[in-house]
Amino acid sequence: MRHLTIGILGLSRFWQRSRDYLVASIVAYASWLLVDGLAHVYSLVVQSNDAPSNVGTLLFTDLLMPILMVILLWLTREERTRLKP
Repeated sequence: MRHLTIGILGLSRFWQRSRDYLVASIVAYASWLLVDGLAHVYSLVVQSNDAPSNVGTLLFTDLLMPILMVILLWLTREERTRLKP
């Protein structure tokens, strides 16, 4: 169900082109990936699950993608001033 929700959020972003909507989309997707990555770490540490499908590229992708998305969002920010002429 969460895949469908993220997909709908991403597709609706196509019609609603505002920075706030982009931030909301990134927060939703990044939080989902981060929690998924932490579940992989928990499974590795507590259950000793070192299967390639648990600690392989999925783990690194789940932990690094949210960080990369936040960095890219930060790099594309606009200088905002309180009073625009």
